[in-house]
Amino acid sequence: MFRADGLDGLAGRGWTTPAAYGVGTAIDLRNHDGAGVDHTPRPAGPAAPRSPLDEIGQRYFRDVW
Repeated sequence: MFRADGLDGLAGRGWTTPAAYGVGTAIDLRNHDGAGVDHTPRPAGPAAPRSPLDEIGQRYFRDVW
């Protein structure tokens, strides 16, 4: 498991190092409005799907907590 503060800031080595360890997927947990534009083109792998933990439209967590 690796952690990054933002996949959009990764450069070449930022993608190749986890891939060398066998990481095949990097899951972006930020909201869609929190992600920036990639600084460098992403390589063909690993996959990087988005799966926000607390989407803006989901009020349940905020209303309860």
